[in-house]
Amino acid sequence: MVLFRTIPIYLMLDFKRQPKIFIAGAVLAFAAMLYHTIGAVQPFDATPAWRHMLFIGVCTICMYGLLKRPQWFVWFFSVLTVQQLYSHGSHFTKLLQEGKLNLIDAGVLLLTPVVLILLWRDQRSRS
Repeated sequence: MVLFRTIPIYLMLDFKRQPKIFIAGAVLAFAAMLYHTIGAVQPFDATPAWRHMLFIGVCTICMYGLLKRPQWFVWFFSVLTVQQLYSHGSHFTKLLQEGKLNLIDAGVLLLTPVVLILLWRDQRSRS
């Protein structure tokens, strides 16, 4: 089974078939990939470079998965959602107790489960 094929990006962006939420999710995954790329090259927080590099790969898979939505992707995104809720949820709670608000954590906590639900619904409608 071939998971990835070499496809020009303009062919993946068939806007007539792509629900806009998945396109927006791919754009956000690209932004997260840029964030992690900068973090891997020029550390700006306590996160180790290997973790930033791992999430460059994760974000790349998310961009592909949100645009193409292969059957396996909903399972990948389910595991990612649990990890993100734990990681960003812990950080969000810690900062909130200190009287601080992190909008990235809040956005991840709100949007990731919504996208997961939409991915499950999309997969069910196509099977």
